[in-house]
Amino acid sequence: MRRSKFPVSLLWIFMAGLVMVVTGCGGGAGNSVTPTAEGDERAPAFTLNDLEGNPVSLSDSDGQIRIVDFWATWCAPCREEVPMFKELHAEYGGRGVKIISISMDGAENLDAVKEFVAEYDIPYTNLMDDEEVSQQYRAAGLPATYVVDGDGAIVKNYVGAKPKRIMVELLDGLLADEAGEAGS
Repeated sequence: MRRSKFPVSLLWIFMAGLVMVVTGCGGGAGNSVTPTAEGDERAPAFTLNDLEGNPVSLSDSDGQIRIVDFWATWCAPCREEVPMFKELHAEYGGRGVKIISISMDGAENLDAVKEFVAEYDIPYTNLMDDEEVSQQYRAAGLPATYVVDGDGAIVKNYVGAKPKRIMVELLDGLLADEAGEAGS
């Protein structure tokens, strides 16, 4: 009996990778929390177009806590996070927290992104990535979320879907810190 030259183990590795790509969005899917050197890394400045072609800069919201979220319409965990971000927007938008959503679908898919935003009734800022910004942020897996304080420092970054409680704890802590600094 003749053995195949293609090892079965390679087939299994290929199949596992395919499953990860189909079910997730690459990178560190799941609830991984990857902190940066807190307060040491500055958020890269950017100006991107919103879905109507208007330029929006990160610096437009200096002084506010920003949640910068890289996502794509084809990413299942990204879709799962939309209700959480809508709730965070409703709960924290009036308290100095701004959500900036950056689609990595590519300019050629602008209509699909517009349909997605309309279908999910997304009320927060939505921008189109130019491929440079996601590279500057090193957004390797999706969703990739960066929490930026009012001074422009990346406080935390997350790759993969995250539970709302993690975001609430972080935002409450940042807002308490800012209130403490303002009262000093």
